[in-house]
Amino acid sequence: MLIDSLKQQLVDFLSAASGIDTLHASDIMLPPSPDKGDFAFPCFVLGKALRKAPVLIAKEIAEKILTGGHRMIESVAAESGYVNFTLAPGYVAQKLFETFQEEGVHFGQSNKCSAKKVMIEYSQPNTHKEFHVGHLRGTLIGDTLVRLHRAESCWTLAANYINDFGTHVAKCLWALKKLHPYDTPPRGEEGAWLGKVYVEGAAAAENDPNAKSEMAAVLRALEARDPEWFPLFLETREWSLQGFRKIYDELGVHFDDWFYESDIKDEGKEIVVELLERGIARKSEGAIIVDLTQYGLDIFLILKSDGSGLYSTSDLALAREKFRRYEVDEAVVITDVRQSFYFKQLFKTLELAGFNKTLKHVGYEFVRLPEGAMASRLGRVVLFEDVYESVVKCARQETRSRHADWSDMAVEQVARAVGLGALKFELLRHDPGKVLVFDAKKAVSFQGFTGPYVQYTVARIKSIFRKAGLPLEFPFVSGDADASSLVLSVEKKLMLAIAQFPNMVADAREQCDPSLLCRYVYETAHLFAEFYEQCHVVGAQEPLRITRLMLCSHVALVLTQGLALLGIEVAEEM
Repeated sequence: MLIDSLKQQLVDFLSAASGIDTLHASDIMLPPSPDKGDFAFPCFVLGKALRKAPVLIAKEIAEKILTGGHRMIESVAAESGYVNFTLAPGYVAQKLFETFQEEGVHFGQSNKCSAKKVMIEYSQPNTHKEFHVGHLRGTLIGDTLVRLHRAESCWTLAANYINDFGTHVAKCLWALKKLHPYDTPPRGEEGAWLGKVYVEGAAAAENDPNAKSEMAAVLRALEARDPEWFPLFLETREWSLQGFRKIYDELGVHFDDWFYESDIKDEGKEIVVELLERGIARKSEGAIIVDLTQYGLDIFLILKSDGSGLYSTSDLALAREKFRRYEVDEAVVITDVRQSFYFKQLFKTLELAGFNKTLKHVGYEFVRLPEGAMASRLGRVVLFEDVYESVVKCARQETRSRHADWSDMAVEQVARAVGLGALKFELLRHDPGKVLVFDAKKAVSFQGFTGPYVQYTVARIKSIFRKAGLPLEFPFVSGDADASSLVLSVEKKLMLAIAQFPNMVADAREQCDPSLLCRYVYETAHLFAEFYEQCHVVGAQEPLRITRLMLCSHVALVLTQGLALLGIEVAEEM
């Protein structure tokens, strides 16, 4: 990675000046403010070895490096125990151009974890319920993490686990037979209609003890594959799955495999019996539990007293099935953060059973609306289709106002790309560990920390190339370019930001946090706006003109690649 290479060169200078050869690139950091320089080295780490005050060490090292006359360094200064480095813009440009010429569209990718096989399970919507923006957040986080792992050359399998066999299904089917025995759903809207029926069943379960008892009987009948209920279950499940597949197609989300709770619950019950026989689990008031109190994980319920299964029953079998079906090194599951404690219980139970596989849970907070939290059982949710059409409508209006001469087809094409990009970016730009208050109007703004702002930056660069009469190719290379012609601070800031792209991809993957990448592409787009405001591009004299065009192409590449990792497309014009 280019940034790591630059840091390593600084480490070599520091080692030569200090006589200490145990320094690492990770010892180089960013200074507290840009006016201090591009990189900084804290001399406190050398105090013990050199037996001198850090302030004195920094001064001596800076003087030695200054006398070396290194082409890479424009200036070096000692301040408060730090050595601050300011790099020569032309040198940075030369190295950046060489890297892009060598790596091209593969800039930002690596083989850092190529030997590792990972399964990432995400989305996990419940059939017989509606797919809302809360599901959407987990789906987009998972899809981005899959893309990030693959960018790092990890063998990665995207999996979806469909919760199709729980209490919610019994509530829905009960309501369907009791309240809608002769009704048929609107064609093409079967899944959404089924979600409304579930809400009716959930309300009945809360208000009528007899209805709740009947629903429990329905659940037991389903698990027994009762001929009265199981065919209805299969038919209605397909209604939900059709709706899910349509949504995934619209999002551009692809799963390599699907797991279904109904396929594994029986095996889960067998595992419960096995745990009981081995003394890992025990009976308690008719139910079967695993006592995890000595691990600070309370009591883990794995089978109800009436013999019907729980999520935990199925998840015990799911964990085994994942590694049985695929020889992965690690299985990651992405769910609502409120399930974090549950997964600690599940993983500890599997560990006690001798299941020594690597399991990881990544949690994300739920989505709120400006008016409050969502709740499926109350029908107070914002559906994916509704919010998607809402952002597309806003994007359509914005696009029409900018391009009154465009055809309806051209407007619609751009509005779809911008609207979907806005929706994805808004749900990904927030720290997954924080509650997200979703505001559709803010999401589609062309100003500020939004997807359309970043998308527009790429469209602007494409427009610059059209004005220059040149095709925007990746990599865009010209033998007439002169790296030494880039001398301005704003140019160097932009180049260093571009160089950070591979590191940001790696950080976002390692921390399982797409918001880091969102922040990066936004800040890079903002730096480009500063550069374009201060620097002529098409109107500059040669060789500066062609050199700045090369720089612009590199910005377009990292923003395009960064947005692609977020599942967001760019348009030719906006």
